[in-house]
Amino acid sequence: CNLKCIFCVQQKIKYDISEELSVKKFIDITEEICKMGVKRFLISGGGEPLASPIKTLAIMNVIKMYKGEGRLITNGTLFTQKIIEKMINMEWDTVVFSLHGTRSFHDFLTNHKGSFDKVVKNIELINRYKKKKKSRVPHLEFTFVLNKINLNEVPKMVKLAGELEVESLNIE
Repeated sequence: CNLKCIFCVQQKIKYDISEELSVKKFIDITEEICKMGVKRFLISGGGEPLASPIKTLAIMNVIKMYKGEGRLITNGTLFTQKIIEKMINMEWDTVVFSLHGTRSFHDFLTNHKGSFDKVVKNIELINRYKKKKKSRVPHLEFTFVLNKINLNEVPKMVKLAGELEVESLNIE
């Protein structure tokens, strides 16, 4: 992951990228699962999915090719215009943004100054592309890891979700 969230268990684990499966193997596994009749998928964990955009987009494409429903959980900082266009063109169903408070709280919790602004900018960009393509998807959600630092941020996150056309707020 490109962030270092202070509450994330991955901060305690040394990640060895050489142990990761190849893009082809991920595609093969996804196709096999689709052929077994699975229709709902969640891409999450193991770090930030968009840190490997080629792999993640390939998996997403296979899921949609088999008419599956897909959800992606992301920290929201690594989107590019190209990724957003591809995601909207394939009619990806849902993007869940890990957002843990307003600017100062989120940036503190992620150990990354400017991460909040990147997420907001990318949500606004997704919404612009959705409008341009007259697309209703992807649906946008926030997931909020509640802790003693950001406890009082919940009402502000509800308000922010409304302002950014985010449809759901999950509190963990």
